[in-house]
Amino acid sequence: MYGCKLDFDYDKYDKYDVIYYYCPIQDIELQRKLELKIEKEMKVGAYLMPRLKRSNEIEKSNAFKKIKAPSMLSTFYKKVGEI
Repeated sequence: MYGCKLDFDYDKYDKYDVIYYYCPIQDIELQRKLELKIEKEMKVGAYLMPRLKRSNEIEKSNAFKKIKAPSMLSTFYKKVGEI
């Protein structure tokens, strides 16, 4: 992480209506860990906008609805239930 501090104790993901990230961690396992933490802790009704997602667990989860925007190349997710 080249001098950045990665704080897995951050506990405010439930405060946001929209969460966006662009694969901020080079280490794939740490990136997956961060993604799963965000997905678990974000509030129901919030939107997730991931880029270069490393974990595919969200695709198997009933807690998220996949949203494909017709004019965008990205896939978004809405949290519709608890994990």
